[in-house]
Amino acid sequence: MENEEVDLKEILQLFWNKRIIIIITTVISIIFGLAYTMYFKEPKYTSTTSLVLAQQESDGSNKAVTQTDVTLNDKLIATYKELAKRNSIVREVINNLELTDITETQLISEINVTTVKETQILEISVTDPDPEQAQKIANELSKVVLCQDSRH
Repeated sequence: MENEEVDLKEILQLFWNKRIIIIITTVISIIFGLAYTMYFKEPKYTSTTSLVLAQQESDGSNKAVTQTDVTLNDKLIATYKELAKRNSIVREVINNLELTDITETQLISEINVTTVKETQILEISVTDPDPEQAQKIANELSKVVLCQDSRH
């Protein structure tokens, strides 16, 4: 087997000879990409609101945090996380904002609830084609979720 060398000059010459094909392919790809983005792909906007979920001492004292407190807070955060995507909560948000063009199922699919690692922060994100509506829904959802807890 012969030891063949790769000559950079030959490779560049090959590309130079095919430059018209490369340019045409690039331009066509850009045109198709722009057309797809402008006419077929609907933009989506995400609005996020954060909630700090912590238990407050009713007597105002500063006592040490116990493992039970940590466990209770973890369960509280998990409860809020599940609560935010419940049909009854989403229905209340739809009614409060008078959203007539969206169903509960559609809105639930637009909602993402996450926790910030090792904190008591719950982030509620809503993705929607309208940035203002995404913001209104995220804010209203956080209010409804917090009010739901105070009712019980």
